Order: sequence, then C-alpha cells, then structure tokens
Amino acid sequence: MKLYYSPGACSLAAHIILNEINVDFDLERVDLKTHKTEKGTDYYEINPKGYVPALEINPGLILTENVAILPFLAQHDPKQDLIPVISTKRLLNQTMTIWLMITLAQPMLICLC
Repeated sequence: MKLYYSPGACSLAAHIILNEINVDFDLERVDLKTHKTEKGTDYYEINPKGYVPALEINPGLILTENVAILPFLAQHDPKQDLIPVISTKRLLNQTMTIWLMITLAQPMLICLC
C-alpha cells in the first residue's frame, strides 16, 4: 500500500491507522500547491480531485476520501477491533467519523486560505 499525504492535512488519520495495523506501506508526500508528488509525478494523475489522502491499495486501485479509506484500513486486522462489524454500532461510528471530518476540516480550510 502507498499513502499519498501532505503534512497538516486530513491524511494524518490514515497515516495513524496504517501505523496501528502493522502493515507494510509506503508514503509519498504531495505538495498541494503545485500538485506534484515528491517524486515529481503530477498528482492529478493519481487523484483527479487533487487533494489528499489517496491510498493506493494495488497498482491502479486507489481509494480517496477518509470516509472510505479509514474503514477499509480499520477492518484490515479484525483482532485489533478498530471498527465494529457492520451493525448499528458501525453506522453510528461512521456518522461520528463523518461529522468529525466535516467539523474539523472546515476551520482548517479557513486557516489555510
């Protein structure tokens, strides 16, 4: 797996979970002003939306949006119990996750402008 990230962005959440689930992964920093990766790749070729995070699961298979990436990573090792199985509990977890992302991202975007 490879996580495309930018310091101070919401890609930090996926980075934290990747460290928790004990899986091999690579990191590639993205400059969100130039939309180039640290290797010089045009980031729009990886994620046409142009923002992070993006998680390359396999070559050519890329997830974007924390609402998709975080549950995918959290269920990677069920023994760690990072996310409930599909149930009302999991739906409530998703509701809170989405609310937190929206609530925390809004002030961060204002600060960055």
